[in-house]
Amino acid sequence: MAKDNCETAARDFIRRWEDSGAAERANYTMFLTELCALLGVAGPNPSRADDRENAVAWPKSLAEQAQAVRAALGAETSPATAAELSRRFKGAKADRIGELLATLTALGQARSVGGERFVS
Repeated sequence: MAKDNCETAARDFIRRWEDSGAAERANYTMFLTELCALLGVAGPNPSRADDRENAVAWPKSLAEQAQAVRAALGAETSPATAAELSRRFKGAKADRIGELLATLTALGQARSVGGERFVS
């Protein structure tokens, strides 16, 4: 029975990856973390120090920016600030990410925790 559950979970994971948008795929850490949990192996644990080194390009359109911020927030293991999330993107400004976080919160896509920190 455990094998059936594992196969179902793997199929669900693959379907979500195939259905994901470009912004979610750009933040592959979210998928990698989930896959490692599914396989029962140690997952990635990137430090904040190398966020800029692994940063992805900041999308040009507003819709893609909102998707990218939502995906980045979903990949965080703890509540994050706009400044922390901005380090995930090349060319992103913390104030712009803050505006997007406020918008996502108003739409029910994010939640404010303790003022300046957010969770998905």
